[in-house]
Amino acid sequence: MSHTSQLDLRVAQPFDRDRVLANLRLVHAPRLHKNRSFGIAAGLVGVGGAVLLLVYDRMSVYVVLLLMLAASGWYLRWATERWFTTGIDDLPAVCREDGVLTLTEDRIIQEFPQLRSELAWSAVVRAVETPAGWLLYYGRWHTVSVPRAGLTDEQIDQLRAFLTARGHLG
Repeated sequence: MSHTSQLDLRVAQPFDRDRVLANLRLVHAPRLHKNRSFGIAAGLVGVGGAVLLLVYDRMSVYVVLLLMLAASGWYLRWATERWFTTGIDDLPAVCREDGVLTLTEDRIIQEFPQLRSELAWSAVVRAVETPAGWLLYYGRWHTVSVPRAGLTDEQIDQLRAFLTARGHLG
């Protein structure tokens, strides 16, 4: 195959919980960072403030409020991570099946035993290459995952050239 803008690839898309979790973490990295940072900051301010109040003012009603702030901060940090793992476990069975991904010059087609979806390349706003493959963004939080496994080196080069020619890879 030549490295033109022509594209016609089929790749198996097995369901891999760890890959899905890694992709979600990449897609939602800004949100995760913000929630973790806020959670840690709230926890530290709450605990630090409570300790200072106890040292200088013995017991105060504010200590309870500060400890509640600390607890809510740590809970936010924990809940954000938990949201991803339970979100994958709660996916409907139709979304946890192995499928086939077909990439043509015009469309991205995902086929699963009970579901088929098509996406025009014009809807893809950017692509991010990861160690496991590519994430094709078609919205702020929505992606199609193209696994690297199952592609030959020539197909990987062809896909990379195609994405670069379309302006999706920088």
